[in-house]
Amino acid sequence: LDRFLDVLQGLHGDDLREMVQ
Repeated sequence: LDRFLDVLQGLHGDDLREMVQ
């Protein structure tokens, strides 16, 4: 989950949505 947390801090919500899907 380290990468996920890094993404939360670095990328936008849209990017997170793409990764989740």
